[in-house]
Amino acid sequence: KVFPSACSALIDASNQSCSMCNFGPCGKLNNFPYIDEDIIREFLEDIGIRNFKISIEDFEIKITTKNKIEKDVIEFLKTFSRRNIKINLLK
Repeated sequence: KVFPSACSALIDASNQSCSMCNFGPCGKLNNFPYIDEDIIREFLEDIGIRNFKISIEDFEIKITTKNKIEKDVIEFLKTFSRRNIKINLLK
Protein backbone atom coordinates (compact mmCIF):
# COMPACT_ATOMS: atom_id res chain seq x y z
CA LYS A 1 0.00 0.00 0.00
CA VAL A 2 1.06 3.58 -0.60
CA PHE A 3 0.19 6.05 2.17
CA PRO A 4 0.25 9.86 2.08
CA SER A 5 2.12 10.02 5.40
CA ALA A 6 3.85 7.87 8.00
CA CYS A 7 1.04 8.38 10.50
CA SER A 8 -1.58 7.10 8.05
CA ALA A 9 0.49 3.92 7.60
CA LEU A 10 0.64 3.52 11.38
CA ILE A 11 -3.12 4.08 11.70
CA ASP A 12 -3.76 1.43 9.06
CA ALA A 13 -1.31 -1.06 10.56
CA SER A 14 -2.82 -0.72 14.03
CA ASN A 15 -6.46 -0.96 12.85
CA GLN A 16 -7.27 2.50 14.18
CA SER A 17 -8.92 5.50 12.57
CA CYS A 18 -8.00 9.15 12.29
CA SER A 19 -9.18 12.33 10.61
CA MET A 20 -7.00 14.90 12.36
CA CYS A 21 -5.41 16.30 9.18
CA ASN A 22 -6.23 16.87 5.52
CA PHE A 23 -4.97 13.38 4.57
CA GLY A 24 -7.83 11.76 6.44
CA PRO A 25 -9.94 10.03 7.15
CA CYS A 26 -7.46 7.18 7.42
CA GLY A 27 -7.78 3.63 8.69
CA LYS A 28 -10.89 1.78 9.74
CA LEU A 29 -13.73 4.29 9.60
CA ASN A 30 -15.82 2.36 12.12
CA ASN A 31 -13.08 2.59 14.78
CA PHE A 32 -13.40 6.28 15.61
CA PRO A 33 -13.78 6.90 19.34
CA TYR A 34 -17.29 7.78 20.44
CA ILE A 35 -17.61 11.53 20.96
CA ASP A 36 -20.71 13.55 21.75
CA GLU A 37 -21.29 17.24 22.33
CA ASP A 38 -21.58 16.84 26.10
CA ILE A 39 -18.02 15.51 26.39
CA ILE A 40 -16.60 18.46 24.43
CA ARG A 41 -18.87 20.98 26.19
CA GLU A 42 -17.87 19.78 29.66
CA PHE A 43 -14.16 19.92 28.81
CA LEU A 44 -14.37 23.44 27.35
CA GLU A 45 -16.40 24.71 30.30
CA ASP A 46 -13.95 23.12 32.75
CA ILE A 47 -11.08 25.10 31.22
CA GLY A 48 -13.07 28.35 31.32
CA ILE A 49 -14.47 28.70 27.81
CA ARG A 50 -18.05 29.91 27.73
CA ASN A 51 -20.69 30.82 25.12
CA PHE A 52 -19.89 28.41 22.34
CA LYS A 53 -21.70 26.14 19.94
CA ILE A 54 -20.54 22.63 18.99
CA SER A 55 -21.35 20.71 15.83
CA ILE A 56 -20.04 17.17 15.40
CA GLU A 57 -19.99 15.62 11.97
CA ASP A 58 -18.54 12.23 11.08
CA PHE A 59 -14.92 13.32 10.78
CA GLU A 60 -14.91 16.88 12.08
CA ILE A 61 -15.84 18.89 15.16
CA LYS A 62 -16.82 22.53 14.64
CA ILE A 63 -16.73 24.97 17.54
CA THR A 64 -18.18 28.46 17.15
CA THR A 65 -17.24 30.95 19.85
CA LYS A 66 -16.23 34.53 20.57
CA ASN A 67 -13.38 33.27 22.76
CA LYS A 68 -9.94 32.44 21.44
CA ILE A 69 -9.12 28.77 22.00
CA GLU A 70 -5.46 28.08 22.59
CA LYS A 71 -3.58 25.87 20.14
CA ASP A 72 -2.71 23.28 22.81
CA VAL A 73 -6.43 22.90 23.63
CA ILE A 74 -7.21 22.32 19.95
CA GLU A 75 -4.40 19.77 19.67
CA PHE A 76 -5.68 17.97 22.77
CA LEU A 77 -9.20 17.81 21.29
CA LYS A 78 -7.79 16.48 18.01
CA THR A 79 -5.80 13.77 19.76
CA PHE A 80 -8.65 12.83 22.08
CA SER A 81 -11.30 12.65 19.36
CA ARG A 82 -9.12 11.63 16.37
CA ARG A 83 -11.06 14.26 14.38
CA ASN A 84 -10.19 17.55 12.77
CA ILE A 85 -11.22 20.60 14.82
CA LYS A 86 -12.53 23.73 13.10
CA ILE A 87 -12.83 26.91 15.14
CA ASN A 88 -15.16 29.65 13.91
CA LEU A 89 -14.44 32.88 15.80
CA LEU A 90 -17.35 35.29 16.04
CA LYS A 91 -16.69 39.00 16.30
